[in-house]
Amino acid sequence: MDDLISRQRAIAVADSSDYVGLSVEDCKKVTDEVVKGLKQLPSAQPEREKGKWIVYYECPKCGEITKDFTEYCPFCNADMRGEEDE
Repeated sequence: MDDLISRQRAIAVADSSDYVGLSVEDCKKVTDEVVKGLKQLPSAQPEREKGKWIVYYECPKCGEITKDFTEYCPFCNADMRGEEDE
C-alpha cells in the first residue's frame, strides 16, 4: 500500500507551507482550508498480511522435526501411530 500517508504529517506540511506571492491573510485562508479538508478525510488502515500457523512435529525417538504428520518418522522410521509411552 504505497499510497498511504500520515494525516498528521500532511496537516503539518500544509500548515507550514510557504505560499510565495500571496498575502499573509490569503496564505492563512488557504492553509486553513487545506487543514480543514485533510481533517475530514477518513483514515486508511493498511491491510494485514494473511498467513496460517505452521505446525511442526518432533519425533520423540530421534528428535528430528518435520512439518508433515506421517505414520512413521521420515528420518528414523519410528512408528508414530501409537500412544505416547508414559
